[in-house]
Formats: sequence, C-alpha cells, structure tokens
Amino acid sequence: MSLNSKKTRLYAFTRNTPKVEAFSLDRTNGRLTWINEASTAPSTGSTSLKVHPSDRYVITADYRTGNIVVLPILPDGGVGAATDTIMDGVTAHMVMTSSRGHVFVPHVRPNHVGQYALDETTGKLTRIQPFPAPPAGGPRHMAFAPGERHAYIINESNGTMSTYSHDAASGRLTHVETVATVAPDVSERACAHVEIHTSGKFVYGTNRTSKSIAMFRVDPSTAKLTLIGNESANMTMNQPSDFEIDPTGKFLLLANVAADTVMVFRILDDGVLQLVAPPLPFDGPGSIAIVPLP
Repeated sequence: MSLNSKKTRLYAFTRNTPKVEAFSLDRTNGRLTWINEASTAPSTGSTSLKVHPSDRYVITADYRTGNIVVLPILPDGGVGAATDTIMDGVTAHMVMTSSRGHVFVPHVRPNHVGQYALDETTGKLTRIQPFPAPPAGGPRHMAFAPGERHAYIINESNGTMSTYSHDAASGRLTHVETVATVAPDVSERACAHVEIHTSGKFVYGTNRTSKSIAMFRVDPSTAKLTLIGNESANMTMNQPSDFEIDPTGKFLLLANVAADTVMVFRILDDGVLQLVAPPLPFDGPGSIAIVPLP
C-alpha cells in the first residue's frame, strides 16, 4: 500500500494480481471508498508500489518478472493506463523515492539497486547507473533517514543491513558499511523490511529466518549502526515482514504473516521494543500503513 502526500488517497495491490486499485480515504473515520483499478501487465503481480512525491504517478515493482510499471494518477484520484514499463533485473522487490523524485528499486538478483529519473510530464523513466550491493547481499528494501543524508538497505540473502550516504541532488548512494542483523551465532538468510525511527536515532529490520526484529542504534556523526539486540516477542513471531512506525515514534506495528497476526510494540527511549498487548488476529497481513485521524 502507498498513500498520497495529503493522506486522502490509498493505492494498493493484491499479490499475484496484475492491477493496482485506488481508494479515497475519509480522514475523519478511516473509511475507504473504491475509485477504480488499472492493469500493470505485463507484470504478473506486484510486490511493492509507491506514490511519487509529485502525487501524479504510482510506481510498481514485480518480483517475478522484474517489471517496473508507472501508472498516472487521474484528477479524481483514480489510476490510468500505464505510461511506462521497464525491466532492469529479474527480482524487482521494492520502490522507494527520494523527496526530490529519484526512484530506487532494490533487486535481490542481480544484486544491485536500480536508480531512475521520472519525467513528470510524460511519465517515462530514465535509467541512471545502478549501484552494486555488497557481495551476496541481495538488497530487498530501503529507507531514507530524516533529512535524506543517509539511506539504509536491508539485504535479504546474507542477513545484513547496509548504510549509504546520499547525495540529494544526484541521488547517488555511496556505501558506508554493512553489519549483521543478528548475533554472530545466529543464522539469517531471509531479511525483509527496514524502517527508521522518526527521530533518526534507531533503525529496525525484520529477520524471517530467525523470526525477530533487529534493533540498531545510529551513530549521529557517522550514521553507522550498532546492533542493540533482536526482539522475538518470546518466539511468537512467524515470518515477520512489513512493519510501520507511527508518526509519534512511540509504536511499531508488525505484520506477522505466517502467524496471521499484527503485533503492536512500544518503542522505549533506548530504542528497545516492548510488546504491549496480545497479537491481533488478521488473515495473512502483507502491508501496514498508519494514518493519524483527527
């Protein structure tokens, strides 16, 4: 799922279905009203989508075909026919954009992050030189720190998190370091998602093999990471994947996919997570978006 900048439109897909659906969002009660849908073919489905900062396009990535598809956002908030489709790797796993509109797509294979510029008039993408990930990393998801001077990329294949410096003007990322998401005696080969705390002081990432959330402290001078520990909620996680931090920075909501639950954690002052209530039953949660209501 992805929201427009005013949090009045929501765009979503159903896994293994080649389409994007548009909804209006009533901020007074959280109610969604379906607007329309548009095809993302030749993609066979999507694994990620993102509303461009211009609020004029939705960009999708398909892991199975590697296709990146651009759909225009119509005046009523609906989605129109695709303006561009490109393929730049076989496992396009996420779409991320910077505030200046650069588009980034991590590819687990061929182990690089694609970078693109979007023409806001035509809706066409232009490739910029992709940058390689650490050897055997398999970049899956990424997130920008507040201010966008740094970005963090979680690597699926070898259980690591990479820090990059970010040149906002060019969109260029420069590797700073890569650290493990688990302790040395723990094996991890299926990392999933990364988010940065609203304060910029902490970074979190999900580990699906070891069934935990990695908690990192950020060095304010270098942006390098120190692993605080791993939260497993007393070993009740099963395929922890997507998660979201609420705008106040007080809570983290986790999609606990294979357990069919959503977990709510309090974020303590030192960055440690604390489960605050029994998991909420939810059938196969795949994505989480938090919208503050009045």
